[in-house]
Amino acid sequence: MGHETNLRNPTVRMRHKTSPSHSVAFPLNLNSIFNNTFKNEDYFTMPKAPFFHLLRVLVELFLLLFYDKTKHLMARVKVGWMMKKGIWIPIVFLIVLGGGVAMAFALNGSDDIALKDDFTSSFLDPEVETDEGFHYFQSEKNNFSMWFPAGYYIEDDPTLYESKDHFEFLDFYEDQRRLNENGFSGFIQLKYRDNMTDHRAHLQLNRLLDDLSYDNQYEKLQTEETIIYYGSSYLTLEDKKGVIYDPETHPANRYFALVQSLDYKQFIVVKYGIFCKNEKDCAINNEQESRFFDTIIRSIRFQK
Repeated sequence: MGHETNLRNPTVRMRHKTSPSHSVAFPLNLNSIFNNTFKNEDYFTMPKAPFFHLLRVLVELFLLLFYDKTKHLMARVKVGWMMKKGIWIPIVFLIVLGGGVAMAFALNGSDDIALKDDFTSSFLDPEVETDEGFHYFQSEKNNFSMWFPAGYYIEDDPTLYESKDHFEFLDFYEDQRRLNENGFSGFIQLKYRDNMTDHRAHLQLNRLLDDLSYDNQYEKLQTEETIIYYGSSYLTLEDKKGVIYDPETHPANRYFALVQSLDYKQFIVVKYGIFCKNEKDCAINNEQESRFFDTIIRSIRFQK
């Protein structure tokens, strides 16, 4: 057995919600201009980017003031007249503005697959603040909430996702770009159960230890709302058989936890696996991955 630690809840603060602005009609194909700049216009509908809605309206109004004048002028003058500063002012303005918006867009993290994926984003509430690198997640049946990692998406395949009043099963996959960039990527699996007892939860914990722990090693901690049993190990294949090594001597690539409600009636089993593109060149940061998993399991809150 491990030691117990009292912890505080993760901070959750609410921000004022804002309604997205609607685009104004304009004779130029502004959608094409913005598409060419950002390669994806979906970010205008994202709840975290009200700034871009306002910015788009301002740009359209600016162009509207110059449109008729520019159109008639260009029809009457020679090409050389296009060098006149009166014509180039709005063009330069758009170039500078486009670069600034692109930079702000990147800093805003809108390239995050968690927000771009329609299925995944339907579970997230960007108005609830979390630590950097996470989003607030609410399960479909409102059984539990947690901090969802940025850069991950939920697989909506019926065989990999199930949501019922007393049982939920979810798989989270990391954006494959990390596999290409860093040589490894993550996978998270959650199983929620309701109408449980402490005895049945411990049976589940024993199965978890048999599958993923090294020599049944784990630790226990208690927050203000949950009891957590957790651990890690290094799992590899040798002669086509799974072999588990001590995470103190090998970089852990498997993390596991059973998060239980204080009344013992609900629990969630969490498994986090790290998959390397090339085992020899896979540089896993134990401290970083342990902190990542710790943040996830501590953020879980049961809603019933």
